Amino acid sequence: GRVAEFFGQAAPDTSAKYIAGDNGQLVALHDWLHQHLGLELTPEQLGELNQEQLERRVEQAFDDKYYPEIRRMERQVLLSIVDSSWKDHLLAMDHLRSAISLKSYAQMDPKVEYKREGMRMFNDMWFNIGERMTDLVFRMEALDEGFLANTWAEANAQHAPASSPMTAQQIADLESVDQMGQEESKPEPIRNKDKRVGRNEPCPCGSGKKYKACCGRR
Repeated sequence: GRVAEFFGQAAPDTSAKYIAGDNGQLVALHDWLHQHLGLELTPEQLGELNQEQLERRVEQAFDDKYYPEIRRMERQVLLSIVDSSWKDHLLAMDHLRSAISLKSYAQMDPKVEYKREGMRMFNDMWFNIGERMTDLVFRMEALDEGFLANTWAEANAQHAPASSPMTAQQIADLESVDQMGQEESKPEPIRNKDKRVGRNEPCPCGSGKKYKACCGRR
């Protein structure tokens, strides 16, 4: 509103210095913007801007002051997208340079076609950057602010009181109980306590046959 009031009914491309003239309005607008929004522009730089350019700078200064976390997020996302897109563009340009000589078979100048295709790919890169940036920003702004506040809230650490140390007698009792449990849990091996019968001795069943041919076989 302050910028619109300053320019009034002037043409859209009119610079601020031609609107203010020498009546001090430009200096007053500069002081007001610097005081309320912290806009870092000199009166000379402010005078070179038209209404649309000045409104854009004022909106950026407003966001920097009242929504600094959003501005930092936008800058980080933009730098990341530009970095990856520029690397992909350079790789695509290398591929284009290796294949542009084939244009000569179609009676075309490879240098002219290389410049034309390179400019087209460059414009496509910036268009894709704008689309990806807008998509990511709108996705991030759709998050619940309450959820983010709870996520970043500092929690109070609580430490439970330490239990009293065990006495030496209690430790010895626990060790003895553990050893008794281990001894009781061991299975007893199966042992043959009867008299052993040889293979060639008479079978103890009374059949008269050798043990290996009678009960030993079974």
